[in-house]
Amino acid sequence: MTSCTAPGQGLRLAVLCTLMLASMAGCHGSGPRNDAGMAPPSIRTLTERQQVRTRKMSELQSGGTLELRTRDETGTTFEECALELWRDDASFALRLRKFGERFLWVGSDGQAWWIFELMAEPVRLVVLPPGETGGFSVGPGKGLLNPDRLLHLAGLLPYDQIDEDTLGFDDLGRVRFTTVSDSKGTWRRTRWHLDRKTLLPAEIVALNDEDEVLAIARLSAYEPIAARDMPLGAWPQFPRKVYLTLADEGADVRLFFNRPSARGTGIRPRLFDLEQLMKTFRPGEVEYVSR
Repeated sequence: MTSCTAPGQGLRLAVLCTLMLASMAGCHGSGPRNDAGMAPPSIRTLTERQQVRTRKMSELQSGGTLELRTRDETGTTFEECALELWRDDASFALRLRKFGERFLWVGSDGQAWWIFELMAEPVRLVVLPPGETGGFSVGPGKGLLNPDRLLHLAGLLPYDQIDEDTLGFDDLGRVRFTTVSDSKGTWRRTRWHLDRKTLLPAEIVALNDEDEVLAIARLSAYEPIAARDMPLGAWPQFPRKVYLTLADEGADVRLFFNRPSARGTGIRPRLFDLEQLMKTFRPGEVEYVSR
């Protein structure tokens, strides 16, 4: 009896082992880093998703905290400020308070941007063209507060033209591509790294024409924020943590946002009116920077 059933048991055991090995091989073949045969999203998909998301945040308001660290041969400086941010399409305002006192006011009306140094004696104002960071005119690290660049590095603007040849995956499996803008200046190229599942920006790298790094932004802690006339399911995703590094100035800016909203409430035209702001802050020193 035993000698007759042994071959059948052996056959069943062989089949079982084969199935187990096949299952194990399938598990190993579906690892997160296996990009073979996978295609990144199309340029049209990437462009449209970013356009829709950023359009929902064309009106924006948020509180939070800003940390500014600068490094030079004499050591390191650190500033921590409470922030209030307002955006109305191309208009932008950022108020920073330090120890409860007004510290900086950064703004833009789409034609120029400005920075008031409110703790200086006398109050100092620098007015700059949109694409300029200001260099020594605004001080180390503060060029990152340029509204256009800040919104760009926070992933809150539509993509410029995507270079099709750069579209693929990075070493971490994230979607990667480079965009090229028509603007003049050092920064015309940007390398984007997106989370593969959500297609939200995780890392943004500003590059010069030689692909040397000018600035790096790392974005995290995304959450949906309330938007005007939109149901909860349509709310746009907003990064509550944005870490910026400016390579050539040895400076870091860290932004921690709280209570962000895209409802548009609390936004007033006077927040973006340079003439009105000058009457309010009464700068004793004014510098106009040209290209």
